[in-house]
Amino acid sequence: MDVALIIGLTFTGLAVVFAALIILIFCMWVMGAIMKRVTGKQTKSPAQAPKAPAAPQAPAPVVEEGVTGETVAVISAAIAAMLGSDRPVAIRSIKRAKDSRPAWNMAGVTENTRPF
Repeated sequence: MDVALIIGLTFTGLAVVFAALIILIFCMWVMGAIMKRVTGKQTKSPAQAPKAPAAPQAPAPVVEEGVTGETVAVISAAIAAMLGSDRPVAIRSIKRAKDSRPAWNMAGVTENTRPF
């Protein structure tokens, strides 16, 4: 192939791509301006619309306070088994850990960041 043809074809392709992008940007700008005008007319007259009655609030969920003795015993036994020591273990408080991510999310992160 001729070098002039390659250069011409490259610049023509770049020009077409950028021209299409500029046309898309202009179309989005025009659509945004039209939507602002349409929604601007509707928001100017909210006083005419009748107000809907407030929906009744749902009752708050009941949360059980504290932790059962059985749960404390199981957690104590697990901690003692993990430490593997003969001395007694004193548990001062038991709080639920905040889950920053769901388990499937953590599995994905672990899978994707594992060293090769």
